[in-house]
Amino acid sequence: MTKRNPSHPRHTPVRISRRELLGQADLYGGATALAGYAAFAPEQAPLSHQDQSGLRSIPEEPLFTLPDFRVATRMGAGDVGLGRGGAVREHMNKALDAVGGLRHFIQPGDVVLVKPNVAFDRSPNLGATTNP
Repeated sequence: MTKRNPSHPRHTPVRISRRELLGQADLYGGATALAGYAAFAPEQAPLSHQDQSGLRSIPEEPLFTLPDFRVATRMGAGDVGLGRGGAVREHMNKALDAVGGLRHFIQPGDVVLVKPNVAFDRSPNLGATTNP
């Protein structure tokens, strides 16, 4: 590899204007300043690369939301049924038959959530939980 000599006969100097020189100096100076800011900015600052706590590198999962499964119609006075006599299953079947059956509220393909009331460690006679 040979050094270029400005006095060499094949050397052609490239001249740039003062405006081009200042433009390039601004461009390179701005890029250097931005890189320095990103490297040494506090952890909370925007564009900072600091992660001393390690919490910024934990990926954030998108929030999961369920679709709207609300029933479009409200229950009216005729939508309350009472079932008496027999076992618990018979009570439930009689109460559902009084309001038009289970298909009155739930259609095939609907999503149903059954939430038993088992939040407290109490016996059923206290009324705090569902009868097991």
